[in-house]
Amino acid sequence: MDFFNYPLTAFDSASPRGYPAFLLFFRSTNPQTGLQALEDGVAKLIQRLPFLAGDIHPCPCDHPFKEQIQPSPRTLDKVPMFQSQYQSVPMSSVVSQLGSAIYTNTLCPIRPRLDDSEPHPVLRFQGTQLKDGIVLSMSFSHNVFDAAGAGYVLESLAACCYNTSTGGTDAQMPLALDPEADLRIRQVILDDVSRPYSTGQFSENYRCNASEKVRDELASVVAVYHHKMYTLSANKIQILRTTCNNLTPCFEKVSSSQARSLSRSDIVSAALALCVKRSRAAAAPSGLVSKPKEPGRFALAVNLRPRLRKVGAEKYFGSFMTTVQINSIQKDVSPGGGFSDYRGFDLLHLTRIALNFRQKVAAVTPEYVHELGSHLRQQKNIRLTTRLAEFGVTDMRPLKMYSLNFGGQLGFIDYLWLQLKPIDGTCVIMPARIKDSDNHYGSKVEGSWDVLITLKPNVLDTLEKDPLFSFLVEKKEQLVGFNSNTGVHAHL
Repeated sequence: MDFFNYPLTAFDSASPRGYPAFLLFFRSTNPQTGLQALEDGVAKLIQRLPFLAGDIHPCPCDHPFKEQIQPSPRTLDKVPMFQSQYQSVPMSSVVSQLGSAIYTNTLCPIRPRLDDSEPHPVLRFQGTQLKDGIVLSMSFSHNVFDAAGAGYVLESLAACCYNTSTGGTDAQMPLALDPEADLRIRQVILDDVSRPYSTGQFSENYRCNASEKVRDELASVVAVYHHKMYTLSANKIQILRTTCNNLTPCFEKVSSSQARSLSRSDIVSAALALCVKRSRAAAAPSGLVSKPKEPGRFALAVNLRPRLRKVGAEKYFGSFMTTVQINSIQKDVSPGGGFSDYRGFDLLHLTRIALNFRQKVAAVTPEYVHELGSHLRQQKNIRLTTRLAEFGVTDMRPLKMYSLNFGGQLGFIDYLWLQLKPIDGTCVIMPARIKDSDNHYGSKVEGSWDVLITLKPNVLDTLEKDPLFSFLVEKKEQLVGFNSNTGVHAHL
């Protein structure tokens, strides 16, 4: 397709400013050849989708969209689409240092935040050749893609790499990222202007945005907060899910149709919220814990695509998400003795948090999305925020990163990391790993749950001692490449 000014919706413009980065690790006996395969794949991707090489610019005043993607030859000269570097270390050494944001940023082509005065490219790639593998990082603008949209980019890149590795020359091969289908959805979002909107129901999630100079701010934040990855047991999550669903009748307001509706994601989100809250309280006497602006408020990111399934929004790749928040929840007194406090788990409390999350998510209906879109189009300089919440969780488990095949020189990824700006109390449920099932049919099933948590070091130390969190975390001796300093569970 030819390059043209690609429009961004009000949902894109209201998303948090910043450049998250996915880091994909490939084990390789010939990393130099693999790096070249990635560079060739990126070249083919940009040839097919040239708007990915553009910059974000304001639209003309009479334009119905607020921002658009335009060609950026000057930015491309300064920051090429694909950069490469070499580090004479094994992959396990790199993985063990991922908890340090300062180190991980050296693997990314764009800083996590850019000043407003700087050009804002759509995305960039960087390949790092290691002794025994490759790290591919993709920094992407959160005002163009959310995690699902970035997943479509990587899925399209995998298709290009695979096509190149097999000697394919099909310029029309289908890609997961389809601009023509995407533009139809953007037009639906734009045309939906007749819906009423209510400022009150959205004000807790969106705040006015001011221009920022972020270099000094980022340096201080990085020094205070640490990222850690933990692996949770799928079997133990299922045990908690069954137990909590059995406890839902304890809540009179829960209808019979909702009584067993809690998912594993509900349970993981609630457990993390509860454990982080308790860990902050336990670490508070040290004086090293920042006080949240809204203690006890928990935020949950919601993917809006399923709400507009009737218009084909599943493959929409723009930033299309919001958050829901639940208010402070006090610990319940168990009606049946000590069962709900079994081993310090606070099971009844956990169930209540999970139910509140589930009910809030269920309230995000198609009508809600229409009203939110109408509200955002009427606003200026507002951003989606979770800063006022004590804890925020994003569930990326549905993304199929581990099942992408990049072709003969690369194959499937061995490990995945997400680099974010350090924000206190942020948790990401990472894309599901795929493992061989126990049956005799050679099928693949989802494995353990990886979660990436950002907190102050002393709160992370306290979190690891929480009885519920300790129960959920996979035993360290069962993992290969665990680093006790960073908390990275690397299955390498």
